[in-house]
Order: sequence, then structure tokens, then C-alpha cells
Amino acid sequence: MPAPQRILTIVLSRELFDRLKPLLSRDTLDISTVTSGKSSLVLLRNLAFRLIVVEHPLPDMELEELLKEIRSPVSRCKEASVLVLTREDPEALAASLGDPRLTCHTLRAGTDELLMLAANRLGVAARRASRLLVQMKVELGAARILRACQSVNISESGLLLRTDAALPLETQVGLRFSLPHHTGSIELEGSVVRYSNRDSEGLVGLAVHFDSISEEDRQTIAAFIADRTAR
Repeated sequence: MPAPQRILTIVLSRELFDRLKPLLSRDTLDISTVTSGKSSLVLLRNLAFRLIVVEHPLPDMELEELLKEIRSPVSRCKEASVLVLTREDPEALAASLGDPRLTCHTLRAGTDELLMLAANRLGVAARRASRLLVQMKVELGAARILRACQSVNISESGLLLRTDAALPLETQVGLRFSLPHHTGSIELEGSVVRYSNRDSEGLVGLAVHFDSISEEDRQTIAAFIADRTAR
């Protein structure tokens, strides 16, 4: 079993932490929480965090100072993604900091949007979702190549496929499939968030997250899963 991904949260209010709880409460994540910027410095030098989430402004130090510590030679988090949730203008704040691995976003965003922001930086789905084992043919398009593959399971947030295409993480793909006993097809865009080694048949398991899906298609998939799991 892979080691949990480490996340550091800095000065997150109870309200904000609760909004992110569907993601932060997973047993595949190792969460460290500090209540001030300066109290994070020892952790930054001793633990390698995949993602650092900061509520801005900090009570005891400037964001620029914290970012300097994160990227310093003695830090173990020089390559970490940093997500800053701010009450100020996020675009202006990001421009002033000039860090390509830093994202600033407004605290006024909806909960689902904040969950998606954090989840995308970890390569996971924003929420735990019911997954249904289902075999169906799926057309997978990437780099102008269309492949036919087989689904393993489906949730409201993505598909697990078996395919001969070992695509890199974050590869953008197009998907087209028809749910069993449903008329019409679903077409959407997604991204590769996980893959497994080739099996005895030379196929890989490819987990694709739905990045762009219409509300109608999302509801169709949700209803399909609910109907099958209720039986």
C-alpha cells in the first residue's frame, strides 16, 4: 500500500477546514495542521509535503516570507504545490508572488470548487464517490488517437479503464460511452489521475477523472449507479 500523501494546512479556520473535510479526512492523506505561519517552519524543514494549504492573510508573518521558507534550500517542500485561499484579489496576489507552483483562489468560492482545486493538485477525486463495477466499451481519445477500451468501474467523478495505452498522469483525454440499457451516448473530457502496471494480458488500469461533464450527464450517471446499487 503506498504511503499517505502529506498535506500541511496553515491557519485554516474551522469553517474552512470543515468545507475541505471530505478531502482532508481520507485515510490516504496524512494531514498536519498549524495555527500560525511561524509554527510551520520546523515542519517544512523536516517533512516533505505534497500540498500546502494556506488561509491568507497570516496572523504572524507575510505570505512572501512563508513562501521564501517553503522554497529555501533547507526546506523539504521546495517542490510542493501551494494553495492560498485569500480574502484579497487572488490574481493580483499570485502575480505579486510569481511562483509557478502556487495557486491563489478566493475564499468566496463554493465548497465543490475549493475541493476540486485541492484534489487536482493531489491527483485524486474531490469527493469519495460510490463506484459501480460495470463492463462497457469506451472510446478513449488522446493525442488525436482513438482507442477502444473496456471499463472496470464507474462513479460520478470518473472511470477506471483497462487499455493498452499507458498514458502519463494529467494527460487530457476525450471519452465517449453508452451506459448499459441506456439510449444515447455520453461524451466528456477528462484527465488521467492514476495508472497501474501492465497485467498478464499487457493491459494497464487507467483511472480517468471527469473534468468537463454536463449536469445532465452527471445526473444520468448518478441515477444509473443508484439504480444498480439499490438492487
